[in-house]
Amino acid sequence: ISYQRCCRNITINNIIDPESVGATYTVEITPEAQQLCNSSPVFKSFPPTVICADAALEFDHSATDKDGDQLVYEFCSPIRGGGGGALGLDPLYAATCIGAYPTPACPPPYDQVTFLPPAYSSIAPLGYVSGTNQPVLKIDPNTGIITGRPQTLGQFV
Repeated sequence: ISYQRCCRNITINNIIDPESVGATYTVEITPEAQQLCNSSPVFKSFPPTVICADAALEFDHSATDKDGDQLVYEFCSPIRGGGGGALGLDPLYAATCIGAYPTPACPPPYDQVTFLPPAYSSIAPLGYVSGTNQPVLKIDPNTGIITGRPQTLGQFV
C-alpha cells in the first residue's frame, strides 16, 4: 500500500531541492502477516512539530505492540515521491510517476531523499554537534527515546 504526494516546503534546510521532492508513505502487508493476524505497533504519542534551538530535547518516541514483537528504533532516510517542478505540475503529467500526485501510486523500488552532505544525513537529520562527527539528535535503539540539543534554526525533514 503506497501514497505519494509532492512537494516539500522550499525553506527546508537539510535536503537537496525540497520543492521538487515529495514523499512516499508505504507499507507491505505480507501473506504471512495476514495469516498470523499480526498487529502493528502503536506509538505512545506524536513527535513535537516544533523544538527549540539550544534547548535540551528528550522525547519518548516508543511504541507498543500487542503481539509482543521486538521493536527497534533508528533514524532513516525518507522516501521520495511525487515530482515537482513545472513538468510535475503540468495537468498532463500531474497524476503520472513524474507528477505531483501519482494516481495510483508508482510501484517500488523507491528512491530515498538526498540529504545535503556533509552537514546532514539520514542518521543526523538536524546535523552534527559542532566540531565532532556526533549527531545532534540520537535515538536509543531499544527504548525509542530521542535526545539531543538542536543547534540550528530552520525546518528539517
